[in-house]
Amino acid sequence: MPPATPENLAGVGRQRDICKIDWSWSASTTDVDGDALTDLSGYVVLRSEGGTSSFVQVGQVTVTQMRDTGLDESTMYFSQVVATDESGNESSRSSSVQVTTQGPDRVPPATPQNLSAVADEDRTDRIVVRWSAPSTDADGGE
Repeated sequence: MPPATPENLAGVGRQRDICKIDWSWSASTTDVDGDALTDLSGYVVLRSEGGTSSFVQVGQVTVTQMRDTGLDESTMYFSQVVATDESGNESSRSSSVQVTTQGPDRVPPATPQNLSAVADEDRTDRIVVRWSAPSTDADGGE
């Protein structure tokens, strides 16, 4: 009997490693009939870029997570997972999950505010310049 379909597939685009996604899912513990699964061999991870029509295998793992690397920045990806057993049986594909990879921050910070320049009281050859640092990007985001 094939393993039950993996569930709870989720993906998170990495904040610091912008061209990577961490995928995770719940382990298959039963076969399609609901009996205990005793010969699970692993999972096949499938990915599609931009839509759900052309999935390709991008990994085969024995755990319920995988880091997907070498992706394009700011790009939408879809993933599915298939459980496999030692007899070569495959589960149905999991539901598709969509994640967009991170891209570099291309929005400059907002303009500093409250700029002032005052002559130094102790040294006549200095000027003290002060300002308030911006707390947001130019577009109001963080």
